[in-house]
Amino acid sequence: MAIRRGRVLHVKNASDVIQRSAGVCPKKEVLSMAQSGATSAVVTAARELDGAQEGPRLLALTPMEDAWSSEMVLPGVVTERQEVSVSPGGWQYLLRCLDPVPPGWPRSRPHKAPLVVKRLVMAVGMRPPARVAQKGWLLLSCPQERERIAELVLTPGGRHFLNHALHTRREKLAHDFSAELRGLLSQAGVSSQEVLFGPEALIQVYGLRKARYIDVLTKATVSLTGGPLRVIASDEFEHFCADRTRLLEDARHHVVLDGLTFVSFGTARAFKRHRGSWRDRNDLSMMHALERRHRWRLRLASLVGRMLP
Repeated sequence: MAIRRGRVLHVKNASDVIQRSAGVCPKKEVLSMAQSGATSAVVTAARELDGAQEGPRLLALTPMEDAWSSEMVLPGVVTERQEVSVSPGGWQYLLRCLDPVPPGWPRSRPHKAPLVVKRLVMAVGMRPPARVAQKGWLLLSCPQERERIAELVLTPGGRHFLNHALHTRREKLAHDFSAELRGLLSQAGVSSQEVLFGPEALIQVYGLRKARYIDVLTKATVSLTGGPLRVIASDEFEHFCADRTRLLEDARHHVVLDGLTFVSFGTARAFKRHRGSWRDRNDLSMMHALERRHRWRLRLASLVGRMLP
């Protein structure tokens, strides 16, 4: 138990931490811990205006089967906490992304169920903890994995993909579509950070149908001739709900999956509504059926799509 004396907190054990309610303060408190190996340690709360003294960052997750028993003292200051509802299909996809997971995590969930996600900042000088913590918590410290999962569970676009995409069908369309896209970019000599994939690529990402071509929008002017990659033409920008700069830079129009950036589901839908071709109309039927979980309408629209030129 911590006892506050002025600006110094005395804690019983060096592994004890200080938690703060969700939300980022304008002036972050950054903790520096003096670890001497003794049973007690002193934690000094030093206010840093620029945040330069922050330690390692963590992303903590638990399926929260039991809200009371799953809560535990985590090794860091909690800066954000969210409870995310995950569909059964999304849960299976998330397990594959996170493997290995704690042994107590359910391998399947019959209904939408909550997932508790916390962002944490550790004290300066502390080493990242083990991946599997007590009471079923999974702690992600690798920056690449941490940000990839955060994009999936903490952003509206990521959660929409997690809960609505046809994950089994998308694997049948292409076992590893992300690797295929990276290969195409590598052949074209374009970095994935410079590219925003368009509505046609997103349709395959969601497992609705196979993309006829891979449409991209690039930050720099590039020439892509031949192959499945196609730069979105300037006369097609009028179909988007935003101009080129806003479309490339505003994260509200994006969904980031496996380190690749696509236009969001809502942006793709607005594009297809405005362009209004026969194939766009059929894609809109599939997108509507996907969100409403009307499986028979989805199959019917899929059959119609095969007959379109």
